[in-house]
Amino acid sequence: ELQPATKNLWKTESEALKRDLTEKELVQKVDFYGKAFNNAGEMKDTNAATLYGALHRKTMELLKDKAPEVYKAQQKLRSEAKLHGTASGLVKKGILPAAISTGVGAGVGIPLFNLLGKRDQ
Repeated sequence: ELQPATKNLWKTESEALKRDLTEKELVQKVDFYGKAFNNAGEMKDTNAATLYGALHRKTMELLKDKAPEVYKAQQKLRSEAKLHGTASGLVKKGILPAAISTGVGAGVGIPLFNLLGKRDQ
């Protein structure tokens, strides 16, 4: 059972995701929710991890619909990271430019968005 504060945060954040967000805003939210999920897991905060995991999945679905090419690139990087190890390992192997390596862990982040082309500026 989620705590009341977590339920309130879910309501607020999920309402915010109903707005017509730009691709850039979606990428920023994917990155934020992914990092928040990882941090909550490290702190063993089940409520926060559940919340941010759900928000991350929901935002990824929105990204898939709104910006399928960005979503596909993000998925490819995630699978490469799983196959080859950490982002720094991908840089060493020449798979990932160093400039975007920091956005691979939890989400793509703005560096990948910029790599694919500036939009919604």
